[in-house]
Amino acid sequence: MKDYTINKNIPLEPVQNEVIEFLSKRPRAINASATGLGKTYATLTLAVHFMTRHPEYQCIILCPAKANKAFKRELNTKLFERFSLYTASKASVDPKSRFHIFNYSSLHKYFDTILSIKGSGQVFFLVDESHYLQNPESQLYKSARLVLSLGQIRWFMTATPLGNSLEGFYWMMDLLNPGCLNSIEWFKNRYQIIEYRKMTRRGRLVKIPEVVGYRNLAELKAFARNYIIIRKRDYNLQFFYRSVETEPLVMSLYKEAARGLSYEMTDSDGNKITTIRGHGARLHDLQRVLDNCHPQLGGTTFSNKEKELCKLIMEKTKINESLLIYCDYYDTIDRLEYVLSTLQHKMNISKIFKITGKQPPKERAKVEDQLIPRSIVIVSSAGCESINLQKANNVCFYDTPFAVNDVIQMVGRVARMDSTYDTMSVYFLEYKGTIDTYKKELIMKHSTLIDSVLRRETNLPTEVLEIDTKTSREMKNKYLWK
Repeated sequence: MKDYTINKNIPLEPVQNEVIEFLSKRPRAINASATGLGKTYATLTLAVHFMTRHPEYQCIILCPAKANKAFKRELNTKLFERFSLYTASKASVDPKSRFHIFNYSSLHKYFDTILSIKGSGQVFFLVDESHYLQNPESQLYKSARLVLSLGQIRWFMTATPLGNSLEGFYWMMDLLNPGCLNSIEWFKNRYQIIEYRKMTRRGRLVKIPEVVGYRNLAELKAFARNYIIIRKRDYNLQFFYRSVETEPLVMSLYKEAARGLSYEMTDSDGNKITTIRGHGARLHDLQRVLDNCHPQLGGTTFSNKEKELCKLIMEKTKINESLLIYCDYYDTIDRLEYVLSTLQHKMNISKIFKITGKQPPKERAKVEDQLIPRSIVIVSSAGCESINLQKANNVCFYDTPFAVNDVIQMVGRVARMDSTYDTMSVYFLEYKGTIDTYKKELIMKHSTLIDSVLRRETNLPTEVLEIDTKTSREMKNKYLWK
């Protein structure tokens, strides 16, 4: 295998050279190396080699803002390449740069700039976190399609090319190479098993299509081998499930939230109308109750779930380790910040950090450098990608995500190539028989997918797991709405 290393002080791993070799032979391909395997460094190395052979080309990088630090670090300190950065708020332009970084949030703003770069020669594209581009109705997808039409060479990067959304995979592939999977109708008929469920909407009987299974996945896997290279390191991940009993008051409020908390609204004539919150809003209410954020709980005493979390934290600080805590909602993050700051000295916590969507990318990125032993990092879904937290080796899902990809991305913050730990521990906390249990079982249904993405060597997960409709309804009735 050829060694593509440019900076001899930071040599490429054999697996990175293998990825570069695969991409270099394909003008449109996806680097789907697992989190922590240096996708950014490897793909940028390929870009430098390509521009050395083809000096008429410049590189356009599309990425979320939270990936800026990683690209700047790799270009500045490892490859010694100049670059320009275009964010939603400003442009930092180096007139001698051949690398041009455009954040997803700024694509529509800088399209003319990209056109001018294209006008000075040829361009090719590196697209980071390409799984963001799976919704053809979104403005981001439409902007990305327009921009990508300016160049024929496209190399995508994502640790989760498939996840559990087959239609999303289709749209991402159609952006990479339009038409490679025929039409969306053909794709659905070829690879999905769809049944129609009858339901009433506004007094009318309608049929709603539901995906109940998949077919021809071996064929799809063979197709994907032409475009996607997935490489992983076999991390020693250990999963633990810790549950607590639900207090009587918590369960009482939980049942009330399951029936639908009422709220008042005013109509156009000024009349007060009492309305029951819809199912989506109720999910938030259910979690608020369990996370001690409901107003009637007062928040003055620590709940059983909070006590169990504190017990886990003390186990980790006692052995000088750090812990990442995942939460779904800002209410929960604020509550945990209060609990942990109150007990910080007692639990021997050195520092408490937050990584949420409310923080500027620069502030979130600082956590990478400031993380020390016995630190606690409270993380929302905004912290699940494009940040390296390998100084920790423990993850706790205080709230379990609904999406399996969020679990994979969150665990990927600690399961990284340059981690010094032999073992990574993943914890799921739950109140028994509640939405915590529902989401845990939902994720466990996808355990094969999680295992294949994080631990097993494969070209593409053959399992796209879909919980059948009957099982899904039974789980919802058992844990959510009764």
